[in-house]
Amino acid sequence: MSAQSRTAALKVLRAFFRVATFVFLLVSFSFSVDERGRTWIMWRDATPLAVTLVAIALVMALGWLYTARRIGALLRSGGATPPPPPPAGKTHPYNIWGPMPGATRAGLAVAVFLIFGTIGPVNALLTPPTHALRPLEIVISTIASGAISACIILFGNRRVLLVLSLAACIAVLVNADAITTSLGAPPVVMPPSQGGTIVLSESQIADFQGQRVVVAAAGIVLLSLGYVMFIFLLTGEGRQRSRLEAEVSIARGIQESLIPSGGIDSGTATAAGLTVPASEVGGDFFDFLRLPDGRLAVFAADVAGHGVGAGILGAMTKSAFRAHIDRDPSPAAMLAHLNDTLAQLVGKNMFITAAYLLIGSDGRTARIATAGHPPLLRATGRGGVEEFRTPSLALGMGKASTFQEIEVACGAGDLFFLYTDGLVETAGAGETQFGAERLKAALPALRAREPRRVCEALIQEAASFRGSRPAADDVTVVAVKIA
Repeated sequence: MSAQSRTAALKVLRAFFRVATFVFLLVSFSFSVDERGRTWIMWRDATPLAVTLVAIALVMALGWLYTARRIGALLRSGGATPPPPPPAGKTHPYNIWGPMPGATRAGLAVAVFLIFGTIGPVNALLTPPTHALRPLEIVISTIASGAISACIILFGNRRVLLVLSLAACIAVLVNADAITTSLGAPPVVMPPSQGGTIVLSESQIADFQGQRVVVAAAGIVLLSLGYVMFIFLLTGEGRQRSRLEAEVSIARGIQESLIPSGGIDSGTATAAGLTVPASEVGGDFFDFLRLPDGRLAVFAADVAGHGVGAGILGAMTKSAFRAHIDRDPSPAAMLAHLNDTLAQLVGKNMFITAAYLLIGSDGRTARIATAGHPPLLRATGRGGVEEFRTPSLALGMGKASTFQEIEVACGAGDLFFLYTDGLVETAGAGETQFGAERLKAALPALRAREPRRVCEALIQEAASFRGSRPAADDVTVVAVKIA
């Protein structure tokens, strides 16, 4: 879980514990006893007492339900950086305990131990005045109650230890009275009764009130310490989030520098492109430049995944592209050079798909090569859309990969279109994808527009198709129009 997600979860828990603290204080200071010991709570009428207790129970239940729904939604979304999608046919629920640092988990366990340990003092406060309080029993109940919640935090990803620890804590909590007696504490002695009515002396009433004050104060101390621990955790997460945001901001600046700020006009062709990242830092990028002999080189790439790592790998790829363009700009040679460079630097699970278009200096020929990338499209004056793709693996997947290129004749007004799979895989209602056929159907009507307007129209169409759903992948589009 990211720092932002953990901070959000802690804020949800903090809001709930504020409600729990208010309810605890309300119950704690509602206890009293009259001079004859006939009642042990401030309301003598059973009806308002029952209504009050039911209201408290509803507030606590709603608080738990709200907290569970917020955290459930948070875990389902995964926060700002969701985990990579599982292989087809397999689903792996997100494990909140996996990425949680040990220090954070320990601090969270201590906080919930202190908060839920107040069940011990609350249980003691609910004891009628006819039963003397036994400090040892309160301590045992407090420790067992807090340990139940702490065990969930500490052993949430270890089912055997979780079940054993919870069973032990619950057994101790249920048998707190017997354990207290076995440890030598004096048994509870009922005060004498007269005609079915228990009569308390003034000293007994004073003892009862003094004991309850001490127990209530102990509960308030536990709640305060737990709240302070949560504030401490939030402060630490805030510092970590600020540091990560600063690093992400730097990475975002680097990634944005990979994208040309405007279009290009080589005299025989014009080009423009747009990139819409799915997260703070995208993995897609494109580039184009006019070579000294008048040719126009257009390059689009999609790094596996998105985020800071993908942005860094994109920067490396663009640097290698620019470094080799003056030596041999031919598509097959360029992809071979990039593949050899990346194969030595990236791991097994990192790769880049790419498409390369080289427009001739006269604007009447184009050379094309792809590396595991969606096909280039061309809309012509005849109203049709053609696909161009060369068979090869993605860049970085093997040092021995070979690449091919094809040469096609161009005509005035032809529109070449390069894109990443984030465009056609944009999901709309019912998980329906935008699809390549919808893209090809839209291109002929856009052929008369300038390249920038073509890119904007298709980005807008994909966004409208997606609706309010979050983007699952980066989207990059590049349009090249022959003069």
